[in-house]
Amino acid sequence: MPTCASQIVPLGFVSTEIRRNHYMKNTLAYDKLPSVINDSMKSFTGNSPLLVKQKLDTPNSKPLNCHYNVANQIELTGGSLLNGWLLTKKSSLINRGIWRWTYHSVWLKTHEECYDITKDKENSRDYSTFVPDNNRKVNLKVGITYNDILIIDNQEFADAYNQTGIYDFEVKVGVAYWVLPDISRIRETKSFDGKYRLIRPEFPINSKMLEEQYDLKIINGKLVSNTGTQEVNSNMLFEFSLSGGR
Repeated sequence: MPTCASQIVPLGFVSTEIRRNHYMKNTLAYDKLPSVINDSMKSFTGNSPLLVKQKLDTPNSKPLNCHYNVANQIELTGGSLLNGWLLTKKSSLINRGIWRWTYHSVWLKTHEECYDITKDKENSRDYSTFVPDNNRKVNLKVGITYNDILIIDNQEFADAYNQTGIYDFEVKVGVAYWVLPDISRIRETKSFDGKYRLIRPEFPINSKMLEEQYDLKIINGKLVSNTGTQEVNSNMLFEFSLSGGR
């Protein structure tokens, strides 16, 4: 799940939507994804992929902290926030037909000028591959963001998921699934909204929900079961971020 949240800032920023097929002057339309991946992302988000220029010279470029980086930048210089999906440019995944996307925030300096201000160790290029999403919004007031998504364009890897025997649905090529960071487990997007809650001191309601729903709580940074069990329901890993961010 996304690793885009780690510090607290004032929340006086504006989340902005992008019109379909509207490209800002410093972004580029990106048409080099496999058609099955491009079509799946467009179906999932309502938008097509863009290349968003990186701008890493701001004081708010901390890795794995995108939502707060943008919020901080808006507090500092103005602008607005645009949510969407950042392609994980990890060749060990892509070369196997595994396309993982992280829920991400970029900075709209103006309505026609967009930048990715968050450092990304997986991307050494000048542009980030990003798909805006008008339907899903990060909510830092209550500590809610979204899991990563996974799309497969390799039948062999889809078969590997199916052969585990742990899913009551067929994993298919070209379908978006929610996925854990280590890609070990997936969930259907049609049966789960993908939201997960940050377990942090400023969001006590999330800790309360974790205990009520799963009989679990955090003590001294460790997950402790109220019932003494050593097993964890895998759905909990999709619904709560125990580290306060992913």
